Amino acid sequence: MAGIVASLAQLLVSLNSVVPNLGASGAIAGVLGAYIVMFPRRRVLTLVIFFFITFVYLPAYVVLGAWFVLQLFSGVGSLASRVNTGGGIAFFAHIGGFTFGALLALLFFPKERFGALPPPRRPDVPSGWGLGRRRPPPFGDQYGGGWPG
Repeated sequence: MAGIVASLAQLLVSLNSVVPNLGASGAIAGVLGAYIVMFPRRRVLTLVIFFFITFVYLPAYVVLGAWFVLQLFSGVGSLASRVNTGGGIAFFAHIGGFTFGALLALLFFPKERFGALPPPRRPDVPSGWGLGRRRPPPFGDQYGGGWPG
């Protein structure tokens, strides 16, 4: 469904385009839109490259919100240029699919509330993991010591 809406959104923006449009990335964007509505506080392991390279757990609304804003700016920027500089990327398909997925999730699926408590920790993961950068567990703990190897 989101793929069809995404293809239509891209088609409405670029009626004279000769580039083929499939809508698969718009369908994935619809899944991302539903995810941000249903699980906004879930933590996503993210590669951050900013003065250093590290992995950080960030809330889904931060990661997906930044991705959506990037798609929005890129799409508006591609409208302003006369030459097709988008590189064959259907930005408005991503925007349309994401918006459709978010609206569908708002209407039909259960959601986490922002005021709700975060989900409980997994009992098999040491308590120091998942808070920012990954640290090795202390040696000699109940999980078999530090890093393997």
